[in-house]
Amino acid sequence: MLYVHSYDLDTPFGEMAIAAADEAVTAIWFAARARQAPVDMNLAQRAETPLIRETAAWIRAYFDGKRPDPSAIPVDLDGSEFRKEVLRIITTVPYGQVINYGEIAREIARRRGIEKMAAQAVGGAVASNKVLLLIPCHRVIGAHGTLGGYNCGLDIKRWLLKHERE
Repeated sequence: MLYVHSYDLDTPFGEMAIAAADEAVTAIWFAARARQAPVDMNLAQRAETPLIRETAAWIRAYFDGKRPDPSAIPVDLDGSEFRKEVLRIITTVPYGQVINYGEIAREIARRRGIEKMAAQAVGGAVASNKVLLLIPCHRVIGAHGTLGGYNCGLDIKRWLLKHERE
Protein backbone atom coordinates (compact mmCIF):
# COMPACT_ATOMS: atom_id res chain seq x y z
CA MET A 1 0.00 0.00 0.00
CA LEU A 2 1.16 3.53 -0.74
CA TYR A 3 0.61 6.12 1.98
CA VAL A 4 0.91 9.91 1.68
CA HIS A 5 0.99 12.56 4.35
CA SER A 6 1.69 16.30 4.19
CA TYR A 7 3.55 18.15 6.91
CA ASP A 8 3.65 21.80 7.80
CA LEU A 9 7.36 21.51 8.46
CA ASP A 10 9.51 24.45 9.41
CA THR A 11 11.08 24.99 6.01
CA PRO A 12 11.60 28.25 4.20
CA PHE A 13 9.65 26.73 1.32
CA GLY A 14 6.48 25.67 3.07
CA GLU A 15 4.74 22.35 3.34
CA MET A 16 6.37 19.12 2.31
CA ALA A 17 4.69 15.85 1.44
CA ILE A 18 6.01 12.37 2.06
CA ALA A 19 4.92 9.17 0.33
CA ALA A 20 5.91 5.76 1.60
CA ALA A 21 5.09 2.16 0.99
CA ASP A 22 5.10 -0.26 3.91
CA GLU A 23 8.90 -0.47 4.11
CA ALA A 24 10.44 2.47 2.23
CA VAL A 25 9.96 6.13 1.38
CA THR A 26 8.98 6.52 -2.27
CA ALA A 27 8.80 10.33 -2.60
CA ILE A 28 9.39 13.60 -0.76
CA TRP A 29 8.47 16.92 -2.32
CA PHE A 30 7.79 20.57 -1.60
CA ALA A 31 4.03 20.68 -2.08
CA ALA A 32 3.88 24.28 -3.32
CA ARG A 33 6.69 23.73 -5.84
CA ALA A 34 5.47 20.53 -7.44
CA ARG A 35 3.45 20.83 -10.60
CA GLN A 36 2.10 17.44 -9.69
CA ALA A 37 2.83 14.88 -7.02
CA PRO A 38 5.60 12.46 -7.99
CA VAL A 39 3.32 9.56 -7.03
CA ASP A 40 -0.12 8.54 -8.27
CA MET A 41 -2.35 10.14 -5.67
CA ASN A 42 -5.28 7.98 -6.84
CA LEU A 43 -3.42 4.93 -5.55
CA ALA A 44 -2.38 6.51 -2.26
CA GLN A 45 -4.10 6.40 1.09
CA ARG A 46 -3.70 9.51 3.21
CA ALA A 47 -2.23 8.30 6.46
CA GLU A 48 0.57 9.02 8.89
CA THR A 49 2.56 5.81 9.25
CA PRO A 50 5.53 5.25 11.59
CA LEU A 51 7.91 5.52 8.61
CA ILE A 52 6.32 8.78 7.48
CA ARG A 53 6.58 10.18 11.04
CA GLU A 54 10.25 9.10 11.21
CA THR A 55 10.91 10.76 7.84
CA ALA A 56 9.22 13.98 8.98
CA ALA A 57 11.43 13.98 12.09
CA TRP A 58 14.48 13.51 9.85
CA ILE A 59 13.40 16.48 7.68
CA ARG A 60 12.84 18.65 10.76
CA ALA A 61 16.32 17.78 12.03
CA TYR A 62 17.81 18.59 8.62
CA PHE A 63 16.19 22.03 8.49
CA ASP A 64 17.16 22.65 12.13
CA GLY A 65 20.80 22.46 11.01
CA LYS A 66 21.52 19.00 12.33
CA ARG A 67 23.05 16.36 10.10
CA PRO A 68 20.70 13.40 10.37
CA ASP A 69 21.90 10.16 8.81
CA PRO A 70 20.07 9.68 5.50
CA SER A 71 20.81 5.96 5.54
CA ALA A 72 18.58 5.68 8.62
CA ILE A 73 15.51 6.08 6.39
CA PRO A 74 14.83 3.28 3.89
CA VAL A 75 14.27 4.62 0.38
CA ASP A 76 12.74 2.91 -2.64
CA LEU A 77 15.02 3.47 -5.62
CA ASP A 78 12.77 2.88 -8.58
CA GLY A 79 13.70 2.96 -12.23
CA SER A 80 16.40 1.38 -14.34
CA GLU A 81 19.61 -0.06 -12.95
CA PHE A 82 21.47 2.94 -14.41
CA ARG A 83 19.18 5.37 -12.56
CA LYS A 84 19.58 3.44 -9.32
CA GLU A 85 23.36 3.47 -9.72
CA VAL A 86 23.36 7.26 -10.21
CA LEU A 87 21.12 7.78 -7.16
CA ARG A 88 23.30 5.49 -5.02
CA ILE A 89 26.37 7.54 -5.94
CA ILE A 90 24.54 10.75 -5.01
CA THR A 91 23.75 9.34 -1.56
CA THR A 92 27.51 9.09 -0.87
CA VAL A 93 28.11 12.83 -1.31
CA PRO A 94 28.65 14.26 2.19
CA TYR A 95 26.83 17.25 3.64
CA GLY A 96 28.21 20.53 2.39
CA GLN A 97 30.01 18.97 -0.57
CA VAL A 98 29.10 18.65 -4.22
CA ILE A 99 29.76 16.38 -7.16
CA ASN A 100 29.30 17.20 -10.81
CA TYR A 101 27.51 15.25 -13.51
CA GLY A 102 30.79 14.45 -15.26
CA GLU A 103 32.31 12.98 -12.09
CA ILE A 104 29.32 10.69 -11.67
CA ALA A 105 29.54 9.69 -15.35
CA ARG A 106 33.25 8.87 -14.99
CA GLU A 107 32.58 6.81 -11.85
CA ILE A 108 29.88 4.78 -13.58
CA ALA A 109 32.15 4.24 -16.59
CA ARG A 110 34.93 3.08 -14.25
CA ARG A 111 32.61 0.67 -12.44
CA ARG A 112 31.32 -0.74 -15.71
CA GLY A 113 34.74 -1.00 -17.32
CA ILE A 114 33.82 1.23 -20.24
CA GLU A 115 35.68 4.15 -21.72
CA LYS A 116 33.11 6.85 -20.98
CA MET A 117 29.54 7.63 -20.02
CA ALA A 118 27.58 10.73 -21.04
CA ALA A 119 27.07 13.34 -18.36
CA GLN A 120 23.71 14.15 -20.00
CA ALA A 121 22.49 10.62 -19.22
CA VAL A 122 23.45 11.21 -15.60
CA GLY A 123 21.52 14.49 -15.68
CA GLY A 124 18.39 12.67 -16.78
CA ALA A 125 18.72 10.17 -13.95
CA VAL A 126 19.30 12.94 -11.40
CA ALA A 127 16.26 14.86 -12.65
CA SER A 128 14.05 11.82 -12.07
CA ASN A 129 14.83 11.69 -8.34
CA LYS A 130 11.56 11.61 -6.37
CA VAL A 131 13.06 11.51 -2.88
CA LEU A 132 14.35 15.01 -2.17
CA LEU A 133 16.87 15.53 0.63
CA LEU A 134 17.32 11.82 1.42
CA ILE A 135 18.77 11.40 -2.06
CA PRO A 136 20.51 14.79 -2.14
CA CYS A 137 20.36 15.61 -5.83
CA HIS A 138 20.79 19.27 -4.88
CA ARG A 139 24.47 18.38 -4.32
CA VAL A 140 24.94 17.60 -8.01
CA ILE A 141 26.23 20.56 -9.99
CA GLY A 142 27.28 21.27 -13.54
CA ALA A 143 30.74 21.57 -14.98
CA HIS A 144 32.83 24.51 -13.78
CA GLY A 145 30.68 24.92 -10.67
CA THR A 146 27.45 25.92 -12.40
CA LEU A 147 24.35 24.91 -10.49
CA GLY A 148 22.72 22.93 -13.28
CA GLY A 149 19.05 22.27 -12.76
CA TYR A 150 16.79 21.40 -9.86
CA ASN A 151 13.14 20.39 -10.16
CA CYS A 152 12.13 22.59 -7.23
CA GLY A 153 13.93 25.65 -8.55
CA LEU A 154 17.45 26.97 -8.35
CA ASP A 155 16.54 29.23 -5.41
CA ILE A 156 15.90 26.14 -3.28
CA LYS A 157 19.05 24.41 -4.55
CA ARG A 158 21.15 27.47 -3.65
CA TRP A 159 19.52 27.65 -0.21
CA LEU A 160 20.08 23.94 0.51
CA LEU A 161 23.75 24.09 -0.48
CA LYS A 162 24.28 27.21 1.66
CA HIS A 163 22.38 25.64 4.57
CA GLU A 164 24.65 22.59 4.49
CA ARG A 165 27.81 24.70 4.51
CA GLU A 166 26.79 26.74 7.56
